[in-house]
Formats: sequence, structure tokens, C-alpha cells
Amino acid sequence: MPNTRLIIPFRNALETKFEVSPWYLSDSIYIREILVEDFGSIYKENQELYTPILSAKSTCLYIDEDFDGNPEALARSVATQIQYVIKTFAAQPILVSHCALLDISGDEPRLAAMIELLSTPFAETKPCILKEDATEKELHEWFTVVRTAVKNHDPVHITLSRFNSSLLRSDPLDKIIDLTVAMESLIRSGVEIKFKFALFNSLLSEPVTDKRFERFELLQTLYDARSSVVHGDITKSAQKKIDQILERFDEIVMAGQAAINYYLLYLFEKPPKEWSEHLEKLALGVDVRIGESE
Repeated sequence: MPNTRLIIPFRNALETKFEVSPWYLSDSIYIREILVEDFGSIYKENQELYTPILSAKSTCLYIDEDFDGNPEALARSVATQIQYVIKTFAAQPILVSHCALLDISGDEPRLAAMIELLSTPFAETKPCILKEDATEKELHEWFTVVRTAVKNHDPVHITLSRFNSSLLRSDPLDKIIDLTVAMESLIRSGVEIKFKFALFNSLLSEPVTDKRFERFELLQTLYDARSSVVHGDITKSAQKKIDQILERFDEIVMAGQAAINYYLLYLFEKPPKEWSEHLEKLALGVDVRIGESE
């Protein structure tokens, strides 16, 4: 049994229909209301920091795993994964900003370190409400897919982190940049980036063929808007594209998540080295999407 424990408080309320607590994402990672003894140890050692984000009733992510001398890396990785998993089943994101490292080797837990997970400004978030038909089994299975994909191809962590950030940023222009970066990370190419970005992400995010061209055009506009932001383009035409993207941002978030979900499922089943070839074959119509029969 590990001598340490990582606890990540959720800063906004997580509302579910689940009756069992804790509910497990894996054998060693679970979500529950904070234990009384853990709350006491964290709060008394760092009251000033935790007063705004932690109460005796806070819902927290618990990680009871051994780590190779780098608790921050484990905390960041698992927090990123659970944020993405929960957003799959909810309209609002879950917000995390700090992690407590507890030493549980003695009679009572002791706060060993505080780890900052989020340093950039973030917008105030509403309660995160899981959809009514979501089940513990579904979340457990999806977390298994996401965690396996990250283990199989570590750069996926950046994809998920940027996607999560696009939901939490307070600046709408930062939201555009982060979401575009997350979707661009699925495309491994150094040429014709805008065209391939829109083409491949429309293929991944829209299974209905007749709707793909509209999605393709929207994603081209997204890429143009992102380029205008990062290059400081303040022309009227650039601002018009930015405004168009912000007006349809929720739609683009869903498209981005659909594309990333497909990528995760692919990496769960197949080696990452074959991903680029799979995209090209999809575009040429000589391969089928994962889960679809020949």
C-alpha cells in the first residue's frame, strides 16, 4: 500500500445521480467527499490557500498510487484525464487548481506538499452536472480508454490539457487558441496545415458524410481566426472570422471533443505510428472509421 496519497479538490460542485460513494475510475483512483482526517490535515497546514477551495464537504479526486519520485507529474496527468472524462458526460467542465500530497505512513495523515495545477486566469464555472443517464460503469470504461491512450502515446496529455484549458480560460481569444492547438495536435504534418486541419478534423468529428463540408468550412474559419489572434491581425475581415467562431464556439467544442474522442479510441486499439496513414486512408475513402464495418 502506498505511503502517500494525492487529493485534488473540485472547485465547482459535481452533481450526479450516483448513490454509491466513493465511485471508482480504477482500483486506485476514485472520487468521494473528502475524509474528515484528510480535510483536517490539509486545512490546518495551509489554511490560507485552501479556505477558498476546500470545505469539509468538498468532492475530491483521490489518487492512491505509487509514483517514481514525481507526484506533480502524476497529479497533472490524472487531473487532466479526469477533467476530460467528466466533460464527456457533462455540459460544464470540472475545475481543479491544486493538489495536496499527504503522507499517510503514520497514525494520522500529514500534508507533505502542495502542488499547483492551474496558474493561468480562469473563468468562474457553474456546477458540473453529469447527464442523467450517465453511469459509473460508463465513466470507469471511458477513463480506462483515456488513460490507456495516454500511456500508449504520452503527447496525448498535451491534447487533453489544451482542450480542457479552452473550456476554462477567461479570455475568449485564449479559448480559440487552445482549442485549435488541441485539434491541430491530431494532425502530424508540416505542409498545408490549414487544409489538413479542416479536412481531417471534419472526417473525425462528423460521421455523417453530407454534413462534412459545412464542418470543413467552419474549421477552416477556426484556423484563420486562430492565426489572426496569434499574429495580431486586427483587420475587419479577421475580426469578422473571430466573431463567427465565438458565436459558434460551443458547436466547435463539440466537434473538437468528437475528433479527440476518436483519436483516443484509435490509440486504445492501435499503435500511434499508424495514425497518420489511417487519416490519409480515411480521406481517400480506402479505410473505414473505427467501429464501422467494411
